[in-house]
Amino acid sequence: MTKQSKFISEDEYLDDEITFESIDLTLPVAELYHRVVNQDMTEWLESQRLK
Repeated sequence: MTKQSKFISEDEYLDDEITFESIDLTLPVAELYHRVVNQDMTEWLESQRLK
């Protein structure tokens, strides 16, 4: 038996939340990237600190 999967691409941003329906889990996208070190994350973290 073959299971057909339909993939729909969606853009998620660091201020968004993402839901993994199959495991009933919702997380802030930023939490998924908390150990990423690059210019985008550094700038975003700095902007959050200044809020």
